[in-house]
Amino acid sequence: MIPEIYGEIRKEEGIFHLPSSEIRCFGAEEQISVFCNRLDRKPQFCEKSDDAVITATIVPRGLHAGSYSLKIQKTRVAVEGEELEGVSNGLVTLFWLLSSPEASCSCQSIQDSPDYEYRGFMIDSCRHFLPAEEIKEMIEQCSLRKMNRLHWHLSDDQGFRIESKLFPALNRTGSWRKEPDGTVYGGFYTQEEIRSIVDFARNRGIEIIPEIDMPGHTSAMIAAYPDLGCDSSKISVPFLPGIFADILCAGKDEVVIFVERLLDEVCSLFPHEYFHLGGDEAPKEHWKNCSRCQRRIINNNLSGEEALQSWFMRQAIDYLATKGKKCIEWNEALEGDYTPGNVLIQYWEEDPSKLGYCDEIAEGNRKCIFSLRPVFYLDFIPGIVPLRRVFFSQNKLQDGKAVPSKNIVGFEACFWSERLLDKSSLFRHAFPRIFAIAQKGWHSGNDYEHFVSLCQQDLKWMNENGIPNMSIEEADPEGDARIDAVISEYRSMMSFFRENGEPEVAEEILEAIPNKLKGEMKPEEVSWIIRNLSD
Repeated sequence: MIPEIYGEIRKEEGIFHLPSSEIRCFGAEEQISVFCNRLDRKPQFCEKSDDAVITATIVPRGLHAGSYSLKIQKTRVAVEGEELEGVSNGLVTLFWLLSSPEASCSCQSIQDSPDYEYRGFMIDSCRHFLPAEEIKEMIEQCSLRKMNRLHWHLSDDQGFRIESKLFPALNRTGSWRKEPDGTVYGGFYTQEEIRSIVDFARNRGIEIIPEIDMPGHTSAMIAAYPDLGCDSSKISVPFLPGIFADILCAGKDEVVIFVERLLDEVCSLFPHEYFHLGGDEAPKEHWKNCSRCQRRIINNNLSGEEALQSWFMRQAIDYLATKGKKCIEWNEALEGDYTPGNVLIQYWEEDPSKLGYCDEIAEGNRKCIFSLRPVFYLDFIPGIVPLRRVFFSQNKLQDGKAVPSKNIVGFEACFWSERLLDKSSLFRHAFPRIFAIAQKGWHSGNDYEHFVSLCQQDLKWMNENGIPNMSIEEADPEGDARIDAVISEYRSMMSFFRENGEPEVAEEILEAIPNKLKGEMKPEEVSWIIRNLSD
């Protein structure tokens, strides 16, 4: 299974056979029901643990929330978890042990615990929209690999994806966009669907962290409510990916009030402790020319526009604190004058012209989720991020400074959806490469051939169950196959931007490719790719 058990395994005499239909159970009913459903069994819950074949209970031992013990005897099985997440993980291990046609396994005792508390994956529902049931399918597969956080990107320039009863124009206008062929594309999750997905994930040991990006990546919000921008201009929801100049006005008190009311509504749907506020890629041109923003800078004795962003984000951070929420921001938060120490930073990429502003992650005590681009950005094709690159990834900042384990709460696989159009493309980009991140979050290893053998077994199970994935050969291309894949992907991407009137973006892509391949290919191979893309 992936991740491998990391801890003590003590073999005992005998074989446990899972009952063929109904199973007497005691304990965590939702988690047990998920386990039984996975094995096509029906649970019958008992009032006493002594009457049960399977018990699943919480027994705290002061370990990570995902820790568990599993005792398998001839006639009964006991799962004990640090918290419900640990109970889920113990039942996942039991599922894999019993997933053979015989539904039996040897008697044994297992003590297992992850190295990192955060083992996450991010789904971007904004650029392309996945129906609720397909979100659940991804949650199910990641739960079976003991991942425990879904970072759900629900608001961006290209669409606002949460039903808002307070601000209906966010859905009427902000959830839809016109595509180049004239069709209208979009959608949003109803509040009922969101609650169902949150419950589905929780019963599988996964907490959902919503992201409402601000102050940038807010074109869809401003298209719905133009007064949220600095000059109140009417704009359309864009279909192209990229970074857009229209961002929330930090000088208007009514924008701060809007944000607080929106956060109220979103918090009512997501009960867990963390909330992601984005904070990335926010151009400041409008702020520099906005009298209200400049007045805010002067009145609050701020050093400039970056400090104004820190001020703006602090309003949301402090407001969420009154609701018992902790905040996550992308690492751009560290560019400003002050980001509270209890804000969890998601480290992805630094502006090369400003390297050093994230040094406190490596040299101080700043805690982070590590998701360095491109190696943790699995929306990139395997030609850019092959499986072995993910497996052997190192915990270093962009400039090479090592990040100590004490400052890493965990890892996250990111799936930005500019090019992930549907469930099939998401799953094929994810599996098997996300296995390397699931393994790294539980316990790192360096035996790649052994890891590949585990992947092969898992992919065989996925194929038998009709779950989309790539083969090992597709996920880990080498030589000419890798070069051909890069040329094909990026030639298509550059053509798209040129055909849609964005030639400068096509040139930016061309210039960025050497950085993505840095250290991964020989210079002459990179030159070959660039020459072929330029044709």
